[in-house]
Parts: sequence; structure tokens; C-alpha cells
Amino acid sequence: MIDGEQSILPIVTFDPTTDWLAVHRIAQPHLERAGLERLIAALSSNPKSVAIEREYIDKDYRDTFQTFIQGASAPQALAVYDYTSSKAR
Repeated sequence: MIDGEQSILPIVTFDPTTDWLAVHRIAQPHLERAGLERLIAALSSNPKSVAIEREYIDKDYRDTFQTFIQGASAPQALAVYDYTSSKAR
């Protein structure tokens, strides 16, 4: 099941009709196939659901490259949360 598929924070709940390919599809263009494989390996403890934060901006990345960006908005990244362990991955 996918809750809020078009929202800023869609939540993918794994069930017989929803799998990791749904996460890959929703997270486009930020999640490449290699990244999906690393994500599956990292969350191999059988997560029940994940949330995809589409407009996540990594503060460390923004601070590191602030002198190069100088006034331009920081590049956006993708954050995926495993709600079974309550830790950001």
C-alpha cells in the first residue's frame, strides 16, 4: 500500500501487492538501481514500511559546499526512513 503517493512524504507499506520496486518508482529520479540495492541490503531485517522524504536537504552537504554554491539553493537529496527501527537510513 502506498499512502500519499503524490505527497512530499509518501509512505510505502510492504504487502503482497507492494514491494521494493514501488519504492524505486516513487523515489525517482533520486534513487538509482544501485542505491535501491544498497537500501534493500541495509534494511534487510524485513521492514514493514518506509517513508520517502522528497524535499530533504542534507544540512552537512549544504554547509560543506556553501562557499561553492553562494546563494543558490542547495541540491535536494532523498531520505528514506525505516519505521520498524525508527532510524533514518
